[in-house]
Amino acid sequence: MLSRALCSFTLVPLPADATRRRDAVRLRARADAPFAEPGFAEDWRSDAVAIWCWDRPRVWRSIEAAGFDPARVRIVPETIVQARAAVDGLRLVAALDGVDAQLWRDGVLVASRWFADVPTQADWLLFQRGASIATLQSTIPQPVAPVWIDRAWLAGPSSFNFTRVAPRQLAAAIALLAALPLGWRAGEAIALNLADARLARAQASEAASLGGLEASRRRALADLDAVQAIAQLDRFPSQLALLAAVTKRLPDDTRLVEWSFQAGDLSFTATADAPIDLPAAVRTLSAAPLLTNLVADRALDGRGIVVRCRVRA
Repeated sequence: MLSRALCSFTLVPLPADATRRRDAVRLRARADAPFAEPGFAEDWRSDAVAIWCWDRPRVWRSIEAAGFDPARVRIVPETIVQARAAVDGLRLVAALDGVDAQLWRDGVLVASRWFADVPTQADWLLFQRGASIATLQSTIPQPVAPVWIDRAWLAGPSSFNFTRVAPRQLAAAIALLAALPLGWRAGEAIALNLADARLARAQASEAASLGGLEASRRRALADLDAVQAIAQLDRFPSQLALLAAVTKRLPDDTRLVEWSFQAGDLSFTATADAPIDLPAAVRTLSAAPLLTNLVADRALDGRGIVVRCRVRA
């Protein structure tokens, strides 16, 4: 069972064409993943798929350190072995580490954001704006204790591996997983969907050159074009591109300890060994072409900064 602190969450609307759904979801999940080698778990519904994503190599190393064989362990985020909300609306749930802000509609989790502690009012309102809530609630609820269940509530087909493990079965690994650092350096953005497209075209072309497979080649290219068209419906850049734009404009010893991107609203907290120069950080981050309407405040630790901005489509 994986700590919510180590997962990102996104809700992907399903395309109308049922024959393209799995490919579209796979491309969207990879494009949004803030990790070079992500792992996934999905909850399929009639019109959308909830996707949890994590850094697969780091999680595998922690499983090995706990004495387990990663090849024999399937990973499940803690959220999906907790009972669903009894009523729709906003709530805070006590996680293995920190708290999970959640929004439920029609019995489906549609928005989720992890906080190291109970969020400030500003962060609580920002979460609601990112979830497209029309009437914002200023009162921050008290975190509720999770209700653990014996079977994960994933539903529908999945193209990724996930587990259905009771929480007690991986208790020895939880502490190690939760202790993983949250900081990372993205380098430059990796366009995985374009790489998949080039690979698919090359495979289709090679198959045609073997003879007798021209019809299969045409179908493969037509499917690829349809999937690319669906993937382009997401008008915002990938989170890898955003990470690259942010990290290259911050001091080298900077660590990102919190990151949230939903519906064009980006917020993150960065810290370093020495106090970050707030005015200089605002100037350099404001120069990033992808970011606009940027505001920043000093973090509670006195060294870091809390940044909120919009992402240009």
